[in-house]
Amino acid sequence: MPEVNEENIEEGPDSLDTDPLPLWGRVTAGFVGIPMVGAGSVAVFLSDNQAGSAVLILAGVILVFMLISGNPLNSLGHGETQVQFARARRRQVLVDARDAPPEEAQRVVETLTTVDPAAERDPAVREFSRELYERRVHEAMLRCVDTGVAITQTSYDYGNDYLIHMPIDRVIAVAVLAHQRQDAAISLTRVRELVGRAASSSAPLLVVSNARLGPHGARAAAEARDNGVLISVVRWRDEEDDDRLRTAIASLASRGSPD
Repeated sequence: MPEVNEENIEEGPDSLDTDPLPLWGRVTAGFVGIPMVGAGSVAVFLSDNQAGSAVLILAGVILVFMLISGNPLNSLGHGETQVQFARARRRQVLVDARDAPPEEAQRVVETLTTVDPAAERDPAVREFSRELYERRVHEAMLRCVDTGVAITQTSYDYGNDYLIHMPIDRVIAVAVLAHQRQDAAISLTRVRELVGRAASSSAPLLVVSNARLGPHGARAAAEARDNGVLISVVRWRDEEDDDRLRTAIASLASRGSPD
């Protein structure tokens, strides 16, 4: 599994995962919701209680949405007015995308988080995104090495995700760092940890992440290379970054100092 810089986000309880509404539930939601929307709309013009009319319309719209989507209403809170619908639909989307090619699955995740921003905080979506990024990095590395070069997945007990087996028994260790927010920077603490790992290993270390390397982290990595530590940190997000990944692999394979 790829390494992750986790954000402190409080997740909702698993009990929010429920099955879609049965047919009778959807019919009932529509039977109640449609008249409520109508009554609320009429009350806007005939009643001085505008707040009550708005509540009628809101409740009716929610019930009509349940009719159309088949999603059950899990909770409706007053004050912050939080409406939470089941996560089952998100999970089904991920199941359908799991067997798709990585680039297609990536578009599915991007579409899901666009139409449903709360999906970014769903543990299942986040875990799927991490696994998907690792798959995409694997495919990118295969594109960036010569025919005959083997790439094997490793046990995470050693802190690495892949090994690139170059000719003449030369091996490059690969660590994949997936971040939920691509605009974030890899922490200085993590960079120092990776430098220490590379310094204690006989194999050069290639770090691939979708997050950027901040100025302090870049300085720490550069100082380590100046001291003879074979480490390269590459930001890879899509095929447009293949050239920098290819260059880093070639540089480490020759045991030269990466750029």
